[in-house]
Amino acid sequence: MRTKKVKMASYQDIIEKLFGIAPSFQSVGRAAFHPGIDSMVHFMEHCGNPHEKWDSIHVAGTNGKGSVSHMLASLLSCGRMRMKVGLYTSPHLLDFRERMKIVSMDEQGNSHCEMISQEDVVRFWEQNEDYILAHRPSFFEITTAMAFDWFARMDIDIAVVETGLGGRYDSTNVITPILSVITSIGLDHQEILGSTYSEIAFEKGGIIKEGVPVAVGKVNKEALGVLRAIALESDSPFADSSFESFIDPNEDMIVENMDLRSAVQRVNLRTVSASVRMLSELYDMEVTMEPEPLIHTAKNTQLHGRWEKLSDYPEVICDIGHNEEALSYTMRQLEEAASGRKLHMIIGMAADKDIKAAARHYPKNAYYYYTNAKGSRAMKSELLRNEVDGIRNEAGASPEYSSSEFFDSVEEAINRVMSIVNSDDMVFIGGSSFVVAEALPLFLG
Repeated sequence: MRTKKVKMASYQDIIEKLFGIAPSFQSVGRAAFHPGIDSMVHFMEHCGNPHEKWDSIHVAGTNGKGSVSHMLASLLSCGRMRMKVGLYTSPHLLDFRERMKIVSMDEQGNSHCEMISQEDVVRFWEQNEDYILAHRPSFFEITTAMAFDWFARMDIDIAVVETGLGGRYDSTNVITPILSVITSIGLDHQEILGSTYSEIAFEKGGIIKEGVPVAVGKVNKEALGVLRAIALESDSPFADSSFESFIDPNEDMIVENMDLRSAVQRVNLRTVSASVRMLSELYDMEVTMEPEPLIHTAKNTQLHGRWEKLSDYPEVICDIGHNEEALSYTMRQLEEAASGRKLHMIIGMAADKDIKAAARHYPKNAYYYYTNAKGSRAMKSELLRNEVDGIRNEAGASPEYSSSEFFDSVEEAINRVMSIVNSDDMVFIGGSSFVVAEALPLFLG
């Protein structure tokens, strides 16, 4: 018992050092971004190039890359392939260690999802602390190196690696995958990636490697043209998921039964279908669109925050969608789900997002409770209220819904709403992954 307490304290100390020395992009925004991948290349060399010891699938995109990454990990591990799959994603919602998982299935057919252990986090830090203090890699570079090192030590078969931001200069772009996947191209992080679809597609398309096949999700013509041109120049086989041939015969059944319940999963499922086709045809892998692993993606991979139900009475839904494209799907689904019921919206957003573009999709006739998550990136709740309420009123919100409330913390907003709602009302929590991250423990314990 005494030894365990020492390890726990050591882990917490390391986490505090990590966030203190190298603040995350999620916390401070652009200040955490290191352009270029030279420092990551040097870090990998220092670690012995662990990313060269396993195969990988590289996933980029404005929206959907997290869901697609988890679907692919579930298929490869819990389908007929039975592979030991490393899964690297961000941000985390409940536990820092969510960023690094290994998904597998035992001989009895039980799925297992293992986060990196606290001991492995401590070990990596202690072995590399001198290098980190001397070279000051970014938070994302440190976590990427930690994940890649752990995957090599755990002798995985393949890793599904999600980019953090963009693609061309993303820390993860040191890998040479067997498949590149680009899920979507939307206008987000324009201050870093560019202001047009073409510019953003060029940055995301930077993960396409010479001769490596690429599967592309739902993108507009402008972005598609850029991605096709990059693939052609790289001599990379190209799969456009908008083709009807990628509609799986079981699509309706899978979507209706998936534990990832957001409406956009149909789009993501077709991206997965295109990815599976490339893997099976070009690498002779026995991977197919098996319904069971896809239906149980969230369970198999322990994924949170995608149209996740937190309570039944009242029904409480949370979703991390935070830009215009993602919210256009989520808010349509929400208005359908809340039809005939009182809808309560607990909303917080990051200050560097296009608030006006996102707010146009928020239901105008609902009760609003604005909040701000912790961290310097969060827009202050009173300012957010002024922005969103102005847009709602311009859209013709009924007088009943014209007044709103604002709170200094997510917990305060949730406590207020849960004290006044009726059991047949509906509550939505979102606008930011930070808001969802702070809400989850209040409901899940």
